[in-house]
Amino acid sequence: MWTDKQLDLLIKERENKNAEYHNIPGSDRVEFWKAIAETINKQFKTGFSGEQCKNRFRTLVRDYNVSIFP
Repeated sequence: MWTDKQLDLLIKERENKNAEYHNIPGSDRVEFWKAIAETINKQFKTGFSGEQCKNRFRTLVRDYNVSIFP
């Protein structure tokens, strides 16, 4: 279960690394998400994987889009 503070950091990390994200060739962003997971895990002593971070972020974006574009 994600806390609000963990979600805030997930969003902040993804936002701060937006240019890096879009400059990764192809669609293999495994290392990108692993790095974000490491940052969150270090700060909160959690065990999230890069895949979990990617999926949680995608869910946040999807839910946001659904709420503004019903």
